Order: sequence, then C-alpha cells, then structure tokens
Amino acid sequence: MRWAKHVLLTLFGMIAAQGAWGAISSQNVLVLYNPAWTDGTHDGSYLADYYANQRGIPADNLLGVTGLGIGEEISATDYLNVIWPQVHAALETRDIDVIVTTKGMPLRIRNDLANPGCGYTYTDPFGIQRPIYTWQQYSSLESELTRINTIGVRSGSDWLNTALLQMGDQTYWWPLNPNPSLNPYYLCNSSFDHSNSALGGMYLTARLDGFTVSDVTASITKAKNAFLIPNSRYVVADDDPNTSPSGLVDKMPQLLSALGSNKCLYDNTDSAVTTASKPVIGYVSYGIHDGSGGLEPGYIPNQLNFSLANGAVFTTHESYNAITFELPESQDQGLLAEWLAKGGTAGVGNVQEPLNGTPYEANEDQLFKMLVGGYTFAEASWSSLRQLSYVNTVVGDPLMVWRQVLPGDANCDGLVGSADLAVLGGYWGTTGESGGFRWKQGDFNGDGLVGSADLAVLGGYWGQHASWFDGDGSVPPLDLEAFFVNVPEPSTMSFILTSLFTLLAGCGWKQLRSPAPPKGRNNYINYG
Repeated sequence: MRWAKHVLLTLFGMIAAQGAWGAISSQNVLVLYNPAWTDGTHDGSYLADYYANQRGIPADNLLGVTGLGIGEEISATDYLNVIWPQVHAALETRDIDVIVTTKGMPLRIRNDLANPGCGYTYTDPFGIQRPIYTWQQYSSLESELTRINTIGVRSGSDWLNTALLQMGDQTYWWPLNPNPSLNPYYLCNSSFDHSNSALGGMYLTARLDGFTVSDVTASITKAKNAFLIPNSRYVVADDDPNTSPSGLVDKMPQLLSALGSNKCLYDNTDSAVTTASKPVIGYVSYGIHDGSGGLEPGYIPNQLNFSLANGAVFTTHESYNAITFELPESQDQGLLAEWLAKGGTAGVGNVQEPLNGTPYEANEDQLFKMLVGGYTFAEASWSSLRQLSYVNTVVGDPLMVWRQVLPGDANCDGLVGSADLAVLGGYWGTTGESGGFRWKQGDFNGDGLVGSADLAVLGGYWGQHASWFDGDGSVPPLDLEAFFVNVPEPSTMSFILTSLFTLLAGCGWKQLRSPAPPKGRNNYINYG
C-alpha cells in the first residue's frame, strides 16, 4: 500500500499554483468608520480593522470620518458638510471601486429641504436643467455614496441648495439627460469598473452592520466561505399571486427558470414558505405582506425554520426592512438585521419607506443570476437596483462570491483530489440527514449515505479544479494510514482502490500531470 500513498501524494504535488478568483480587488476597497462610536467594548475602528485583516485591504484604505455624532440618522446638510468632503478627498488619492461603511456610521440621510413641487426646474452643477416630478426625503448613506462624484459637487455659491435638490430629486425616469438617481449599472451583466466612463463616476457600496459586532464578524466569516454546492442549496422564492403590484409574479418564474428547480424552491400560493429540505442560500418574499397565510412581525427568528448556508442572501418586498440595526428594533422592521442574527450573511433592504412598485425594489432575478454567475455581492446587488441616491442599502461583505463547488470537492478548496478522498474515507459507510447537509462529509449525491456512489462522483472529477482555485498549497496531504483505519473492511478497501485507480486511468495520466490552468471569472451563467 505504500506505493498507493506515494502515487497519490505525487499526484497531489503536481497541482500547480494558478491565478485567483474575483474581478474587484481588495486593493480597491475604501472602508469608512466613525471614531466616535462604541458599543461599550469595541470602538469605531474595530470592524474596519477586522474586515481589512480578513480581506487584505491596505491600512491606508481605512478612513475614520471625524466630526460625526452617534445615531443612525443624519441630516443631508451634515452629510454634505461632514462626510462628503472627507470621503471625496480620500477617493481623489486612491483607485477605488467599492466604498464600505461600518457599524457606527449613519444609516439614513434626512433631507430637510421642502419639496419644491412637481415640475420645479433647477440647474445641476454640470449646467443641465432638470425638472422634478418625483421627490423623496430620505436616502441611505450607501446609496448616496454611489453618486458622490455627481451629487454634492462644489460648484457655484449655491452648491448646498443645489445638492439638496439633487438628493431629493428622484425623477430617475426622465428621458433627456437622465437624472443622477438613475443607476447606470442596472441590469449590467459584466464586471464593475469605476473607471468605465459609461458608469459616470459611480461607485459600488456596501455596509457591514448588524445588531451586534459579533453578528457582523460572523457574516464576514460566512461570506469568505460561501459555496454553491451542486443540488444541495436552495434559493427560496416565496411568491404571492394576490399581492399588488404583482412584480414578483412576473420575475420569480424567471428566477425559477434561470436557476432550475434543483436550486430554486418556488411557491406561488398565498401561504408563506417557512421550511426547506435543503440549506437556504437565498430568500425572496413579500415578508409580512405574504397573503392570508402570511408571516407576522418577528417572522425571521420565530417562523422561518431554515438552515442557512454560508452566503445566505435576503431580499424582501417590505416597506423598511433595513430601518435599523440597533436593539431594541423600531417598528419591528429591522428584518435584515434579524436575518444576520439568525445566521444569514448579507441582504438588500430599505432604510425608509420606498415608493410603491417594482422599479423601487431589488430585481431578485438579476440579483441571484449574478450571484450564481460568479459575480461579487456588491456587483450582484447594485446591478439589481434601478435607483441610486435612494433609500435602498446593500448590507454584507461586498467581495463575497458564491463559489461554485465541483462534485467531489468535500473540503471546498476548489480542487478534487486526495484531501477529498481522505474526507470520504473518514466517513465511509456513515449515514445522516439527507438533502445536502453532509456534503463536507463526502455525501456528494445528498442521499445521506457516504458510500460507493459518492466515490464514483469523486473519481469522475478527480484532478479537476474550479475556476477560482488559487493553488496556495494550504490543503494537507492525504494520510492513507488514517484513511485505511477509517475504512476497515478489506473488501471495501479493495473496491475503493480499484475504483479510484480505474477512474484515474480513465482521466488520463498525462492530463493529471499537466492540468489545464484555471479559467478566469465566468462571464456567463453556469448553473451547474
């Protein structure tokens, strides 16, 4: 048996280090924090430092915004006079794609300028005449920062009043000289690049927040370990045919068609979905507005009996489901924070009452197609939102990617090989819960039993690696002695070795000696 160990370890050593996954680099992330904030144990810089360490963000890309008080709401005037100039100055000296805010930074911006009335016309800082037909008093800090190069520009003596008019003007649909609140990245199916002139100087943004600091750090950890495992994760799409407007009726079937029934649990009744047989990695619904059999306030901790997978994303069509990240909740509508406290990873929500209708909510079809397609959470979220400078916010690690796992990759390192065989051997013959809950124990077909069918899956993909595999060599070599101890029956061991090497021969030794280099990020949707 010594020769078998030698062959397997030699094969493992032949896997070369290759390129890394991801279009948005951690070097292009700016992290904001409030030095005045504290929860009594942690200061305002704690989460910024923690996130930077987890993602390798340069220390120079952490910005403590001074002059802020404590609280989730700030006036638009204070935003423009305190936050805007400090962040704008930092952006001028750095190559940034994504701005991240942290717990303690304001959540909601209140515009105290009176609504000037329908049809009122003003001149923006770029000399364009703009009529106002839709006015909104509130916006989120994250949504406002996406347009920091367009709204708040110091131009003319009346710049402050002009900026306040811009922030309140939500006439995104005006056909001539589109309003700055129209998102130029909406429904884009390509990687984000701030330098792309078609995006008009836009940035992506995201917020790291939760009821507690531990909720936030847990969400960051889960984001780094977000895997889309074949046939063992659900996006729950809880539709309701009786709700008006019926936007979800239009879009949720598209989501079902795009993801496939093995990845999407779709319901089109007026009863709420509260259970799932597989771990849930995405959740879309009307929430408390879901029909006669709907959900009550507090439904996330009390009624959703889901097992949440790492990377679980939340978006619901509810009024202000991200109105607070502080305890006690106001109006029982800190739903996104409840999702994180329950074990969720990220979500898209509203910090204040949005306007009614699908143009003002996240397009869940686009959101989940982008996530399954290998784009970052920030890219997927903002490509699903039609408006900027609005009440919507994106909460969670913007660099999170749902990494698609190959069949047979038990440890989710991107490579199907000896380490996965060791896992399968360690659990050989054991049984447990079916439905994808034992993937990391070698149950690749989700039937609850680790056995020959799973070995066949592993053998069929032996030596292959995912497009995001970075080949950093961190996976320990196979300990065949321990493997043999965990698989004591001689007949079983013989079957394993015979099957394994038959499959290896079928793959071709030349191919295993010189594996093809990993591909770059997927620019197409592969639903596996």
